[in-house]
Amino acid sequence: MIKDFKFPFFYKEWLVSTQGMPADVRGWYINLLCHQADKGDLPNDMEELAELAGVKISEYQRFIDGFNQWLNQRFIETDNQRLVNLKMKSVLEERSDYINGQSQRSYLAVFIRGKRKIHEFTDDEWKHVSSELSNIDTAYKTKKETYKKYDEWFNQWLNRTVQPFNIDSDSDSEDIYNIKGGMGEKITNGPDDIVDLGLVKEEIKNAVSWKEGIVRTAKSKYNKSFSLTELEKLIQEFDELIWNDGETEKSLKDYKKHFNRWLELRLQRNHISDKKIESKTIKRLEKYAE
Repeated sequence: MIKDFKFPFFYKEWLVSTQGMPADVRGWYINLLCHQADKGDLPNDMEELAELAGVKISEYQRFIDGFNQWLNQRFIETDNQRLVNLKMKSVLEERSDYINGQSQRSYLAVFIRGKRKIHEFTDDEWKHVSSELSNIDTAYKTKKETYKKYDEWFNQWLNRTVQPFNIDSDSDSEDIYNIKGGMGEKITNGPDDIVDLGLVKEEIKNAVSWKEGIVRTAKSKYNKSFSLTELEKLIQEFDELIWNDGETEKSLKDYKKHFNRWLELRLQRNHISDKKIESKTIKRLEKYAE
């Protein structure tokens, strides 16, 4: 939970509630309220209260008299025998809820921004994701705990939303989403083991059959000129994206699934774009042929 070093000061309420209160007592009072804001409550001991209030030794009896006359009714005893001012307690709770809400909105914005660099979805889909994530209870969670909850929901949603290739051609065609490492490819870690991202990238370098399957499928589905060189460039781009997104560990299985989904959407987008350019070119040529 983020430490908050300020609270709203309702000066009109302060002036009214302390009207007629001696200046020295008023000063001790605000000191005690500040210590409550810092510590959550106050000791139920006059000497400790005097120390927190900044009372000099020569002023101690004056503090006791002033506290009994003016301040005693401003504080109540809690179940654990501590003292709190109820108004300050309410202000602090409202402030805490506000700060926590601001933090969660900030975490959500950063999370969405990072995912948008990797995944291609419509604005409406991102609005849906943002809305669903905002409903997750992450109150008083750390940033790490919050992102973990977001990731769990997002990955489940991603698996339901993004559909793999469905190619109804010959049996040699493969589904990019389901392509695994081929025979003879050395995998030093289990596919489900979460390891340093650098180790996963080394495994990917040797995943020849997996890459060849992706190229073969991409050619048959989207782009006949798609090559292994182009795939290597896309893998490098994907690595940079997830690294910038803060991912430093991943399993080989998750890496391949994540890359396959990203590549699927990337190829779809490029395919649609190429079709639009081709359509415009044909229309322009037809115009000149008239």
